[in-house]
Amino acid sequence: MQKMDKVNKFWSPLYDYANILALLFIAIGLFYSRALLSMGMIGLLLNAVLTFSTKQLWVDYKKDVIIYLMTFFFLIYLVSGFYSESFGAWFEIIKMKVPFLALPFVLLSNNARAKHVRVFIIVFCAILFYSTLPIIIEFISDIEGVLLKYQRGHTLKTPIGHVRYSLLLSVGVFVSTHFALKFYEDKKLLLSLGAVLFLTHLFLFTHLLAVRSGLVCMYVGLFVYSILYVIKNKYWRAFFIGIIIMLGFLFFAPKAFPTLENKIGYTMYGFGKLKNNEIGQYSDSKRLLSIKVGWELFKQNPIFGVGAGDLVPSVQDMYSQMYSDVAVESRLLPHNQFLRVVNSVGIIGLIAFLSFFIYPLFNKDIIRNPLLAAFIFSALASFCVEGTIENQIGTAYFIVFYFTFYKNTSFRLI
Repeated sequence: MQKMDKVNKFWSPLYDYANILALLFIAIGLFYSRALLSMGMIGLLLNAVLTFSTKQLWVDYKKDVIIYLMTFFFLIYLVSGFYSESFGAWFEIIKMKVPFLALPFVLLSNNARAKHVRVFIIVFCAILFYSTLPIIIEFISDIEGVLLKYQRGHTLKTPIGHVRYSLLLSVGVFVSTHFALKFYEDKKLLLSLGAVLFLTHLFLFTHLLAVRSGLVCMYVGLFVYSILYVIKNKYWRAFFIGIIIMLGFLFFAPKAFPTLENKIGYTMYGFGKLKNNEIGQYSDSKRLLSIKVGWELFKQNPIFGVGAGDLVPSVQDMYSQMYSDVAVESRLLPHNQFLRVVNSVGIIGLIAFLSFFIYPLFNKDIIRNPLLAAFIFSALASFCVEGTIENQIGTAYFIVFYFTFYKNTSFRLI
């Protein structure tokens, strides 16, 4: 214990800088570097271990039921290795799930101070704004070429996958909405105006990018945020006026944003092909078919799933049984996070996943934290059409913002 105290005393002066640096690595890594993202996550964990005694770590770990739920979720994936035939694939998935075991404890402990999180949010928003500029330049410099890409189901070039990038845009919209209202309530009108301008930029840019799942997630989150904010502050008249304006905007948006209009046209074309059983290379038809395959796989293995390591071969076998004429390169894993979980680890794993995911919604303080509610429902919309947390960027997006906003309920971080 005395040795640990000496380590803590030595580390203390560097603590703020180390924690902020790790969070900055995460903010940059979300957009531009998987290596920095990993370094940031590892840095947060090491910093927590070096600056607290084992006793304090255990106190922090056991003080919130949500950590138990997430630990249980990780352990279910760990145990699935006993009935997964492909050990290598199972091990890769376990590495992807390790943040669910480690990072929640770090982000919920006293180690995550409010000022550190504020710096992270500000830097994240700055990088998010910067990342939109090359995309806007690409659109302006070759409008006809870009529109042709959208007619073929492609999108503007984004720093990471366009789906995950659109989710980060949604987070930026929620945060800027939160800041705009908070600054207005505090009579900081210039700061509120700045947040409104940033919100407007991200809102319009998201329509220009025209990633359908990202647009749905943004609108779902904004609607939930508005509902809770209105309930808390009794601004019902403003709410209904806002709804009317939003519906009007949605009606005219396809004409104002040709990329969105072309994307809608491509979507309808893909649905028509699926109706005629023409799968081909159409992204929408392949995604819907993957969900059908995932559902059938669930019905065959409902309790424990097929094992995290055997998901890919099991899905391929199901395609061979149901849709043998579909080319191998068109056989996608289920584009639904809940099916990914239940196919891998069964109903038990899905219950664990849903438990920690929606747990905050049953907290009476959720009315004071519309930012968290907006994020949860936005992620829920994404989970319905994507395997959102099945890669490094998606995992970081979910865990970092989920727990940042979750802690905001008690500590008013932002």
